Amino acid sequence: MLKNEYHFNDLPRDMYVELDKDFRERLLRTATASIGLNTKTGLGKILNTYDEQVLKIWREETRLTINQLDYLRKICIFSVEEVEKSIKSLGIRSDNKRRIYNPKLPLLLKDLVYAYSHLVFDGCVSKRYSYFLAFEKELLDYHKIRLGNFGKIEIKFFEKDKQLYLPHVIIHIIKEFLNPNSFKSLEATIPEELKELAIKDIEIANEIIKAAITDDGWVEDMVSFSVSNKQLSRDVWEISKAHYEVGKFPEKPRERIEFTIKRQNRKWYRRSIGETKKLIIKSLLEKPKSTKELCFELDVRSTSILNLMNGIHCKSQNTYGLKELNIVDILEYRTNTPGERTGKFPIYFIKNKTEAEKFMN
Repeated sequence: MLKNEYHFNDLPRDMYVELDKDFRERLLRTATASIGLNTKTGLGKILNTYDEQVLKIWREETRLTINQLDYLRKICIFSVEEVEKSIKSLGIRSDNKRRIYNPKLPLLLKDLVYAYSHLVFDGCVSKRYSYFLAFEKELLDYHKIRLGNFGKIEIKFFEKDKQLYLPHVIIHIIKEFLNPNSFKSLEATIPEELKELAIKDIEIANEIIKAAITDDGWVEDMVSFSVSNKQLSRDVWEISKAHYEVGKFPEKPRERIEFTIKRQNRKWYRRSIGETKKLIIKSLLEKPKSTKELCFELDVRSTSILNLMNGIHCKSQNTYGLKELNIVDILEYRTNTPGERTGKFPIYFIKNKTEAEKFMN
């Protein structure tokens, strides 16, 4: 059964755990004393392994499995939280040190759904490697931030192919909890239990919808799929329909399946007047950001960001933008790297902090 968070003892029992040296010795000594063993190798029967392997565990030459660690924890009557504070890495047997270091436990379901969804819609999973495709810098930065929610992960990005590689341990955890039928976009369907939860929980739903959108990458835009996987498209449509007013599902599509999430259901539509401008200022006070970075962060379209920056002046509307108010300006233009969409993107910054603070108040 899916749940919002997973502690170390919920994880696949065959995973391997690296512990803080002092805690590992205290754990092994406490367990040995509690059972009344006279030798270090006495733990072999308890841990269901041979003597030499036990000695390697004592010498920190090999790691404990989740199953072994949880068994020792129960013998020592240590709390789950105490053990988690001492976990240095999570991995699998053949991880070649590509693990989750300093894992942020408990792991959150929404982060697993994020990773699963992007692997299905713009990634690849095989026996040898797993990766996201990230053609734009903003998307790459977004992935780095989200993957950081698991812990410290070695980021390997191949610029030429725009591939961001993931440690296979993340795939191992996703398979355990989400039970996907496939990661291939032409074969995958949203797992039934996850689909039912997403229909009830908008936070989980948005993780799936965001990954599915092929235009600007957030909930407000057109959702578009290849017709080759009609069931996956219908799954996302049903999830979207539970939380947003969406267009009809095309029963006889020609080349693509598309439906829209209507304007009155977008997050920014329900914000009070001037609230989004204040959120932009707050974000830029932290550091300069591009249009797309602001889009990901605030859940608004790029056209909306541009209107809020430049203002709208027409017969039906006359509003001043943050640039016109002398609060924000363009720091520089970033030219896309090879493989990204063509064009130049402005990087915005706070030009006048005094005016910014006055606007916020």
